[in-house]
Amino acid sequence: MVLERIEAPLGFLSTQVPGRRTYRMAQAVALLSLLVFVVAVPFAKVPLAQVPAFVPIYESALIVNDLITAVLLFGQFAITRSRALLVLAGGYLFTATAASGHMLSFPGLFAPGGLLGAGPQRQHQPKRKLRAAPIRSDDVEDGDTQADNDWNIRGCSHIHEE
Repeated sequence: MVLERIEAPLGFLSTQVPGRRTYRMAQAVALLSLLVFVVAVPFAKVPLAQVPAFVPIYESALIVNDLITAVLLFGQFAITRSRALLVLAGGYLFTATAASGHMLSFPGLFAPGGLLGAGPQRQHQPKRKLRAAPIRSDDVEDGDTQADNDWNIRGCSHIHEE
């Protein structure tokens, strides 16, 4: 079977050129979002009631919506052969996969400590910082082993605890 390239009909949103009205609508939505954010700032530290079912409901809806969007975008890619649609569809598929992993490892949903070897969750962990630096001879100390110097060999210094 030979695949033919089909010219995209004008009905696809991904092939349309945005006009002035579209830009104005996008600016209005952005301003409305900013307004909602500014109004909500005073309530940022107000604790809300805990709802145990919130995370599974939210994550399930996110996964389903991302999968549906990915399938639709892959379908449009099959017709238009636009690489941009392929990348966008792959991004939605990735976020659905990441949300699935997050939901599986979230403590208390499927197991008390979470699945996938999540273990107990900690609220406070030491800050870690990775600073990239060129390799210098003084970065390597006399007693260091090869495993200790892996970051130096790759051109970055060690992870430093603060």
